[in-house]
Amino acid sequence: MSPGRQAAPSGMLDEVRRRMRTLYPVSTRCGVSRRTVAVGVLFVAVATALSLARVGGPGALDSMWAEDGPVFYQPTFHQGLFSGLLTPNNGYLEFLPRLLIGLISFLPISWAAAAMALTGATFSSALALLVYHASVEHFRSRAPRACLAAVTALLVFGAGEVANNVVNLQWYLLYVTFWMFLWNPRAAGRRALAGVVLFLAVASDPISTLFLSPILLVRLWCRPWRESRWQVCGLGLGLALQAVAVLHGGGGTRKLTTDYSLTFVGHSYAQDVLGKALVSRTELSYVGLDVAWIAPAIGIVLLVLALVAARVLAKPRWLFVALCVGAGFELFALLVMTAGFSRPRYDTVPALLLVTAFAALVDADGFGRLPVVALGVLLAGNLTANYVIGTDQDRAQSPGWLAQVTSGEVACEQYPTLASVIFVTAPGGDWEVTVPCATLVPGARPGHSDLAPHRSERRVPRDVAAERVGG
Repeated sequence: MSPGRQAAPSGMLDEVRRRMRTLYPVSTRCGVSRRTVAVGVLFVAVATALSLARVGGPGALDSMWAEDGPVFYQPTFHQGLFSGLLTPNNGYLEFLPRLLIGLISFLPISWAAAAMALTGATFSSALALLVYHASVEHFRSRAPRACLAAVTALLVFGAGEVANNVVNLQWYLLYVTFWMFLWNPRAAGRRALAGVVLFLAVASDPISTLFLSPILLVRLWCRPWRESRWQVCGLGLGLALQAVAVLHGGGGTRKLTTDYSLTFVGHSYAQDVLGKALVSRTELSYVGLDVAWIAPAIGIVLLVLALVAARVLAKPRWLFVALCVGAGFELFALLVMTAGFSRPRYDTVPALLLVTAFAALVDADGFGRLPVVALGVLLAGNLTANYVIGTDQDRAQSPGWLAQVTSGEVACEQYPTLASVIFVTAPGGDWEVTVPCATLVPGARPGHSDLAPHRSERRVPRDVAAERVGG
């Protein structure tokens, strides 16, 4: 074989490596000004307040959502903070929710619901701010980064399940994981921050996080090791903690109902991701166009127009756009195939990645400000409509937490032999928290009944072990 033919594959490989390096541009920014800190704090405060304010009914601060109560908060009544940290749920450890709710358990029980909602909203807003800073080298201007930060903090897609609670912080972490794999800051402190975030992400959801790990593997192939060691360490430590937790607490009992149909995945992606990213059915229903296929059709048309316009008029970073769309679709396929159905929370990260792809297209060299403004208007309209109409209708039907605490205290004081009371945290299902009377009424003697909790009794006989005070 001639030397020329031997050199050709090597030259192609070098070209591929060179192009891949563009996905991980080095950020030389080091210092943080007081103005930047002040603006960041203001953003987190405003975004947190807006996120909490959109929940109707008893409100986000007076309701405890779904798994936050029975799965994570209830065990804290009987086990310490550190023993609970290594308890898996559905086959894997959810470290950050366990840690945060374990710390919240030290507060008075009447504060628990507000503390969980406030913690969830604040963390998600802070992660949105991190997206703004981590994406600095991928966009020419601040406007598309601001759009991404706003959409991340004030979710439209999946907000009813994901926003304002602790257990679903894993979805925000998953989107931020994408950016932590790409973020390449020169400052050591920022590299350490990327490692910590990745540790929290994989320690809270290893399967989904690992599905994005090829982005890190490509980075290790085309960039020096020293630029990625913090990310690798964070990922490795998170996996090690997952292994210890699963070996310590068992693998869980969740049963999967899989559906590997590509038709099912494609239809679900069009309906739930393309049909929500820029224009949603909720928004269209506000103007009288409540038809299932219109929002996905508009999403597809907007994507095609953006791709054609960028191809003809500008010079977008096609590799980055393809990475956003491809990673989002593959992650969505993983989630819905292994679950066998689509849930609003599964839309969150794929839709955010699709919005990221749109932002990269409209921010391409050759375009003026108009495409970015148009994107901002579309996102603002979607956010506003969903904010006005509401995306937390299920949570709005939840019973108030403070009222249940008050009723529980009265029941425990009225019936000295009562062991515990039951609080309802969400309508439908078995979303209930069994609270010991000793927790509600300090100094109360534990009840002595051997009977199982009764959920149907409104009036408590003296030999009933627990009373349902909510619902």
